[in-house]
Amino acid sequence: MKKSILQFSSSTIALTILALSIFACSSSDSPDHKQSDPLRISVLPDQNPEQLNKRYKPLFDYISSTTGLTYVLTIPKTYQQIVDDLKNNKTDFAYLGGYTFTLSHINGLTQPLVMRDIDLEFTSSLIVHAKSTATKITDLDQKSFAFGSKLSTSGHLMPRYYLQEKGIIPEKFFSSIKYSGAHDKTAFMVRDRVVSAGIMNSQVLKKMLTDGRLTKQDIKILWQTPPHPNYVWAVSSRVSDTIKNKLKKAMLQLVYSNPEHKIILDGLSARAFFPASPQDFSILRSIINDSQKN
Repeated sequence: MKKSILQFSSSTIALTILALSIFACSSSDSPDHKQSDPLRISVLPDQNPEQLNKRYKPLFDYISSTTGLTYVLTIPKTYQQIVDDLKNNKTDFAYLGGYTFTLSHINGLTQPLVMRDIDLEFTSSLIVHAKSTATKITDLDQKSFAFGSKLSTSGHLMPRYYLQEKGIIPEKFFSSIKYSGAHDKTAFMVRDRVVSAGIMNSQVLKKMLTDGRLTKQDIKILWQTPPHPNYVWAVSSRVSDTIKNKLKKAMLQLVYSNPEHKIILDGLSARAFFPASPQDFSILRSIINDSQKN
């Protein structure tokens, strides 16, 4: 592990871990979520709320009908808010990025439940405007650049790691860096030439090109990162094993050959769910652990 990757956000990670640690020590007596309580669900705000509601409602309706649990969906305004909501007992079931999951799991706030079949082999795409003359990353020297959220795995943490493996320290290489807060916002910033280049989740980019929010006349891909682990569905540690097992069973029972299930899975860019483990995010844990030593 190169030391440079550990320098980029050690203070942010340390403060987040400190806050979670304080909370973890004081919340062990909190009551479990009960079957009669609405399941409070949160999803990462990595796209606009309209797109997220459309994407996840079929899944949540299926889970509700299968488990008998009612639900309330919250779409936080920032990645940090979803971590805070877990910390403050406002969320029971959450769709987290690898980074936000690892931060919360280290301090006992969450347990991994399931991942999509694509979530261990995720990539990020570095994009430029379609009319950009850049053909390789080095052509972006002293150009403006956008990451997504600071707590995004595919919009910040892992792309930064892979860039630094190439000897590119973003703060020194680019003329300026902006944090858009969401993958679709990064894409629009590049399309509208607010920045010269940006990095975003490859699956979100593919979806935006498919549904018409972007066209090949708007952007082009300059580089793609190596694969890395990313998203996971996780439950709050306060949730009872009974409810946790119901949720897990319902999601693992989705079968792509079932026409009704296919609609749900297609909306999630998946063909199946598989059990998730903390070990799936060992590279992220290593980055966080090493940052505390420097």
